[in-house]
Order: sequence, then C-alpha cells, then structure tokens
Amino acid sequence: MTDDDRTTFHSLLSLMLEKSCRAVGHLSTTGRFKKCYLAVIEWRTINGPGYRYYHSEEYLYKKNSSGLSNHQSSGRRPRDESWPSAVPFPYEPFESAGHIRVLELEAGEGLEPLTGRLVPMDLRTAQEFEAVSYVWGQQHHGTYLTCDGRQISITTPVAEMLRRFRLPDRPRRLWIDAICINQRDVLERNSQVGLMGDIYRSAARVLIWLGEEDAQTVDAFKIFEDAYLAIDKAITRYGSYPTLLNLLESELPAPDDKRWIAFGALMYRPWFTRTWILQEVSLARVASVHCGQYWCYWSHLALLLRAFHYTAALRAIDVDLYWSSTVASIAAQTEPQQHIKPSLLRLLAATIDTGATNPRDKVYALLGIAGDGAAFRSGIDYDKSVADVFREVAIRYLDAPNDNLLALHLASDPAWRSERSLPSWAPDFHIGATRAMTLLGMSCAKFSPPCECEAPNVSNNGMLLNIKGVVKTRITGTGRRLPVRAPGTHAVDALFFLEQWRTMAKRLRHYPTNEPIDEAFSRTLIVNQQTLLSKSEQQTPQTYHMYFQQFRDSYLAGEWQPDNLYAKTLLYHHYLQNACRRRTFFVTQDGHMGLGPYFARRDDLVVRFHGAGTPFIIRKRKGGWYRLVGEAYVHGMMEPEPCWSDSWQLLSLV
Repeated sequence: MTDDDRTTFHSLLSLMLEKSCRAVGHLSTTGRFKKCYLAVIEWRTINGPGYRYYHSEEYLYKKNSSGLSNHQSSGRRPRDESWPSAVPFPYEPFESAGHIRVLELEAGEGLEPLTGRLVPMDLRTAQEFEAVSYVWGQQHHGTYLTCDGRQISITTPVAEMLRRFRLPDRPRRLWIDAICINQRDVLERNSQVGLMGDIYRSAARVLIWLGEEDAQTVDAFKIFEDAYLAIDKAITRYGSYPTLLNLLESELPAPDDKRWIAFGALMYRPWFTRTWILQEVSLARVASVHCGQYWCYWSHLALLLRAFHYTAALRAIDVDLYWSSTVASIAAQTEPQQHIKPSLLRLLAATIDTGATNPRDKVYALLGIAGDGAAFRSGIDYDKSVADVFREVAIRYLDAPNDNLLALHLASDPAWRSERSLPSWAPDFHIGATRAMTLLGMSCAKFSPPCECEAPNVSNNGMLLNIKGVVKTRITGTGRRLPVRAPGTHAVDALFFLEQWRTMAKRLRHYPTNEPIDEAFSRTLIVNQQTLLSKSEQQTPQTYHMYFQQFRDSYLAGEWQPDNLYAKTLLYHHYLQNACRRRTFFVTQDGHMGLGPYFARRDDLVVRFHGAGTPFIIRKRKGGWYRLVGEAYVHGMMEPEPCWSDSWQLLSLV
C-alpha cells in the first residue's frame, strides 16, 4: 500500500467512525474522537460473524451486521456503566450486620415513570415485604428507576417486571437483589448473600417472574389448570402414583393435546435453569408464579411438576419438563419443615445442570437450604477465584469422606471444564449440562456399600490428591460416542451408535458373569437398574435384552412414540437415556464391558478407590501421577475391593 493509498484509507475510516460515533451520541469533541479512532485497531468478534465490539476508554460500542448499532437501530441510548453519563447510585452503608434495604415502589400504571425509595430494615424486626425471584438476563441497562430523587440504572426486563408488580393505588414493598444490594461493593455483596436465605424466609410472599407473556401463554395456563385439577383428583382417589388410565379418568388432558406444547415452552423459560431459584422457592412462606398478566400458586404448579418427575405414566406425554420438574423435586426436599436436608455436596450434584451468571453462585446460592450450609457461609467471598471456591468445597468433603466419595463422582473429564486451573479430582460445578448424570445419582442402581476408609490426603498447595486404590484392568476398546444432547429429550436418534456398541460386545463371546452377552449388554446400557422389574415379576436370563429388543424394534419400525411402547420398555428407554447420555461404551482387557466418561480411551485404567461406590477411569501421566477421567459402570465389577486386600496402593491424582 502506497502512502497515498494509506492516507485515503485513513481518511475514509476517520469519516466512517466520525459518523458512527456521532450517530450514537459518543462524539462531541475531536479529542474524544481520536481516542475512539485509536481504539478501533483492536477489536474482536463475538456471537458469530457480523458482530464486533470496539473498545476505548470512553465507551463500548456494538455494531451489528446491518451497519447500525443495536441502540441506534432501536432509537434508544443504553444507560450502562460503560456510558459516560452513568452515575453510580449513592447507596447508604448499613448500620450493622443483619440489615437490608427494601424498595418501596410508588403506585402507578402503564408507562408512568417508575419511582420509589429504598427503606433500610433490620431483618429481625422487618416490616412486611415481598421478595422477587427472577432472571437477571442481559446486563445492558436500558432505563432508570427514580429512587430517593436519584436514578438507579436498571435493565429493561427488570423495568417490565416492576411495571407488572406495581400497584395502581398504593405503594408496594419489594426486595429485589439488583436494586437493594450495592452490586459495586464486594464486601456488601458478600454479607448480603449470606443473608439471602433469611430474606426469602422472612418475606410475606415470593413473587416468581417468568417474563412477559407470548402467544402460547394463555394455552399454557389453561392446560396447567386442567392438569392440576386432574392430578389432584387422581392422587386423592388412587394414591400417590396413579396410572395413566387413572389420570385420564380424572380428566387429565390427553397426551396429544396441542396445549402441552405451550406448557412445555412455558416450563422451559430461563427461570427454571437458575441455581438461585431453589433457595428462593424452598424457603418461601407463599409463592406465586407470574408470566405477564397470568399467574398461579407455586404450590399448585410444583404438585404437577413433581407428578411428572415421579410418575412413570406421565412420560407418555411428549413434553420436556426436565428442568422444571427437577426444580420442584429439589425444592420439596429442602423446605423448612424437612427435618433432614441434603448436604451442600448433594445439592451441588442435583443442580449440576443449573446455571448462574457468576460461577461462584453455584455454591453460594445453595448455602441457605443445605443441611450443612452454615459451615460455609463465613467463606463467602466474591474476590476468590472460581477455581478456589470449587476446590475448597471438594477438599472439605474429601477430608471427611462420606457419600461414597461423591466429590470424586462429580469430577468429570477435564476436557469438559470451563475452569482449566482445577485439578482433575476437583469438580467443576459450572460445567452444567455438558456432564453426565452421576452414577450415584441413579438411586435405583445397585451399588454395594463401601468399607470404612481413610481420608484421601491433599497436598499443601491443594493440587495433588493422594488416595488408596486398586488398578483392576485396562480399557482395550471404546465405542463411538453418542451425540451430546440436552437432558430430557425423548428421541434418542442414536440407534446407529448403540448397534456399533452391540457389535463390540458380541466380540467378547463369553462374559465373566456367565450371562448371555446380549443380556449383559442390555443391563450395561441402563447400569443394571433393578427397579425396572416389580417384586412379583419373574426374571429370566433374557429379561433386559427383551426390553432392549422392544425399544430397538419400535425405533426401526418408525413407531418411536412413547405412547406406542409398553410401559416397561418406555421405562427402559428412560433409564438408557440417563445412563448413556454423555458417556461412551468400552470393553476391557479381562473381557468386561462398561459405560465410562465421554472421552475415555484405549489404555486408560479402571481403578477402584478405597471407599468409592463405583470404579473410576484414570490416565497415566509423566512422573508417576494420574489424571482422573471420571466414574464408570463396569458390569460384573461393581463390588468393592475388600479392605484387607493386599492390592491397595497409593495413587497420586493431579
């Protein structure tokens, strides 16, 4: 490029930048423009092609593929911390520990300006208020709340929510974390997060906000009302686990009712995927669910969702309620009236698929409902790295091993991880839906109890775990990996992969347990879950293979619809989904077969740790160390090694 070309290029670029900056109100002086111009040299692409962020000291400017900024095209200027006009709201510090602020939202209607004041309260003697449970969503602040004569910058979803909850004739006292906590003050956030459980426990009511309504919302609420009344009637008449026929007799909407699609869409809203909501609904005295102008009681919705979670007959309704039914189930286990509550680690295992904007909240959001949560509250610190928060939880439980070394079962293959600095033996609680359901979480699987064990030893730097183990065998082959799918989907679309696994299994010819190969394979696919059979049902050497064949034949015949399958075959498919999702099939040197971590590979070792509930896969590293790949089911090798065995050795995991 010649000097003339370079000059022409710079002139055109300057003119383009000047027009763009003036269009969104960023450019008022030549000096500020020069800063913008220099900053354009460094850019990065996000969210796919066509989106670029330009950085400077002055602003953050997003340009879309149409050539207009998002805010220019909408006619609004975003009120965000990135903008020069944004002035932080002057929060008054709390008088002492145990105090909170509550927003007293002034009366108003429609698009009238949002106004109110922040009222300080001692939580122990607080006046009546309501707490809001919602999704933060996008963090770009698009409007203001006028509070005590000053403006607080809030997001558009929060503004929409406030307009819905605002009363037309009197003020309403609401606790909303984004407004009532000074998010800029880390020390205040640390202390207020420790009080979250008490806040939702003290609220007169918890208002759950799912967002504004859409075209499907009215159908969703109508079928919910019909289904709730039917299930309530069926449970009263037939007991806790009615059959599908019982439910239909009680006027449950038919499985092919198109309104189920609308209900599924409502239950798939982001609120159901948040970690924080478990504490917020579990501790509520009364809770109501709101979507635009429609609402219902949480207790009614939770009854319906728990019915879907526990009643096999309802799986004939092809609607994905994985997230929402899991929330309802966990919330029931952690309500204040429950005398025995799950440990923090158990809750972390149950909520591994839920999300949090700040990864540290995967732990902090559960402290108010965990049976041992009080022991962790003093450690709340948003200045800690995410890896340190997760590792400290793992070390605390490994130092006093229980629950079959559950912390190790939650430590999935490091290839999935978002926190790369974690050692392989420490769980990454933020990986969410990329990990498989833990084998210990499949309560119907038959695992023998481990013997009393010595606590594993963690090195002083917190990176090396020394633990006793027995190397049992070596992996000699792995199958094709099933496509990674979201939890709760009904269609498997993976028969091709299962057939390849079956071919590998048949090459074994003889199985160490003396079972037919097909039966051993069919049991392996569901980790031998015994609850498939009733106590009165007679078991044959080919029982599980029969269910696999029914599942396979229905799929090949093109009749793969849950209502066309026998109930037991449907249940077999459900178990298969949970067991095989994000795992791979393998065979071993001594002729066993199993399901292991997604990225298990040839020459990985199968090991039994002292005190663990299942075998594990480890991979040898240089220096005599090992990397934990993850837990495994090995058919015929689930019995723990005797405590007096001479085969135990000290294994060092990094």
